[in-house]
Order: sequence, then C-alpha cells, then structure tokens
Amino acid sequence: MKCNKCNTEMTPFVYGFPSPSLMDKADAGEIILGGCGVGEYQPTHYCVACQEQYPANELEFLGYDELGI
Repeated sequence: MKCNKCNTEMTPFVYGFPSPSLMDKADAGEIILGGCGVGEYQPTHYCVACQEQYPANELEFLGYDELGI
C-alpha cells in the first residue's frame, strides 16, 4: 500500500501480543507494533516519510472494508 501524499510504501500495523518473530520484524522496520488493546479506531498503516497513520480517521477506516483492503 502506498501513501496518498508522497507515494512511499507504508508500513503495516500489527496488533496483539507480539511473538519473538514479530519483535524482530518491528526492530527491522517491517511492521509497527500497535499494542494489545482493541479500540474503535486502529490505523492499519503508517507512512515513515510523512509520519501519518492511515486511515486518518474512523470514517475513513470504516470505508476500507468496502474497498476490500
């Protein structure tokens, strides 16, 4: 998935208790650990270049299901 602002490849968030392999991937910058809590809004991707989380708000997040992303 590419950033809407700068076209940089975005890093996915992973939620839940991380395994050792997920910790290694986070250390390598392949994923972002999003924590163990579950809330109404949880971003799915992060752009390192723009420092933006996507989707940017809850309404945009709800639309991702319809897009099949």
